[in-house]
Formats: sequence, structure tokens, C-alpha cells
Amino acid sequence: YISRGGGVFESEGGGKHPIEAGSIFVLFPGVWHRYTTRQPMGWDEYWVGFSGQYANRLLRKGFLTPSQPVIKPCGEHSLMDLFAQMFSEMRAERTGFSQIIGSITTLLVANLNAASRSQRSSYTRSKAVIEKAKSLLNERLDQPMDLRDLAGQLHVGYAWLRHEFPRHTGLALHQYHLQLRINKAMILL
Repeated sequence: YISRGGGVFESEGGGKHPIEAGSIFVLFPGVWHRYTTRQPMGWDEYWVGFSGQYANRLLRKGFLTPSQPVIKPCGEHSLMDLFAQMFSEMRAERTGFSQIIGSITTLLVANLNAASRSQRSSYTRSKAVIEKAKSLLNERLDQPMDLRDLAGQLHVGYAWLRHEFPRHTGLALHQYHLQLRINKAMILL
């Protein structure tokens, strides 16, 4: 997962892809690949590696595919939360931490699969506005959010945003922002 910066990723069967902050690229066993960062900026990266029967089954079933090695998920903040949970478990080394990390990795892969499927489906303007709203809400966790101001920043009506947001996320705007703040507080604790 590239959290800052950018570059290029290329692989056999997957072609060449620009990489930007929020992109994920997947390395598959036995598949040729190369990547490079944009200079002088480089990039910040988070890695997780896994293998075994479960990973092999995911590959056989096309859960993630070498033909689509680069994924640009919406809602990158949830991926960062998963990496933060992994780091926390590794530092604490509590009983069963390796199973917990394995479970978090499975959740990470499930999120990637959902993002990959979503990437293949049509991307509507409505969806783009909601994803931008989610991103703005996540950026401002440390402050109260004026939701009318948010609608203005997105160049949409407040009533439209109040109607569409729950349709896409399952939560009202204020509930979604509150949940993000609670999740962040739990991670910090």
C-alpha cells in the first residue's frame, strides 16, 4: 500500500501502471514484476506478505489476479487502520497475536477484493462524490464537521448529499463521521 508519493509498477500479464498515494499493488508468486518511485519524492509503503493453503486457494479462485495487480481502493483510511492494528499487535506480542495478524491480513485481502471488483464496475459521478466526502470526513477527524460546508466543497446540494450518502454507505453523514472519530480514538487508546 502506497500512502504517500508515486511511481510506476509493471508486471507480466498486468502491464504498466502509474502508482499514486492510495494505490496498492500485489506481487504474485512466480510473476515477473518491477517498480520504481518518482524521484526525488519517492513513496511511503506498507507491506504484508502471506502464503499457505488459503493464499493458494484465493489465487486459484481469482480472488486477486495477476492481470489486475494494481488496485486503487476507495476508503484508503480503513486500510491504514488495518495496518495500524497489525503494527499494534506486533508490538504488543500478546498471546495469539499471530492469529490476530492473520485475521487482519484476511480482512485486508477481502477489502482488496471488494475494491478490485468495484474498480471493474462502472464508476458513477455520485459514487465519486461520496468517496470524496468520505475522504474529507476522514481528513478532519480532529475537528467537528459542518456538513453544509462539506456539501459546498463537493459542489453538491446538502439535501442531495444527505440522501445519497446513506444510500452508498449505510450510515447518515453525521453517524459516519462520528464512527470514524470513535474508530480513531479506539486505535489511539
